[in-house]
Amino acid sequence: MSVSNNDILHVVIEGVLEDGSIVQNRKRFKVEAAAPLSDAVVLTSIKAWVEILYGFVASQVPQTAVLADGTVDVIAWNPVSSLWEVTQNLGIYSPLDTFAGTAQELPNQCAAFLIGNTARPKSKGRLFVFPFDEASQDHGRLEAAALTALGNMAVQYILDQGVSGDALLSGIVRETANEWLDFETVSFSDSIGTQRRRRRGIGI
Repeated sequence: MSVSNNDILHVVIEGVLEDGSIVQNRKRFKVEAAAPLSDAVVLTSIKAWVEILYGFVASQVPQTAVLADGTVDVIAWNPVSSLWEVTQNLGIYSPLDTFAGTAQELPNQCAAFLIGNTARPKSKGRLFVFPFDEASQDHGRLEAAALTALGNMAVQYILDQGVSGDALLSGIVRETANEWLDFETVSFSDSIGTQRRRRRGIGI
């Protein structure tokens, strides 16, 4: 099977924490390709993108956490149900991590976060990073090295991913409309946020 120009990809990034908790991020890409791309090529490209993304914060995420297998689906807008629905499963990718933090993990709900900004002010992408270790922060504020690492991760978060001479564009879909929005800028801060949602596929 393959993906074609303008297909929307729904990527799930999954991790397992020290206590066995499963945490997830989700990411959307739009295919920009002159010809169809094979599932294998896309999965390899997504794997590399995720490894680079979390590689930037490898020193901050505890070594007891692991990147688990993630999934990639094609989604499309259903005008009858007015929902984005999975139309094709591309498969599973297996990223490698280099997490090396040695201090105790922050509580599961505490996470540094990124905000991807689009041309529509109310439409933003959000990514709550896997919990950092205690040494990465002081009284809820990220230390300098952790903030620098988060900044590098932020750039990767909104970066398009090259694939076989074509591209996977980074952005979001509007959840209530058939509309794609490219990321234009990214925001982050030294504050530790709290993410309470825990349903699979929703995020962390």
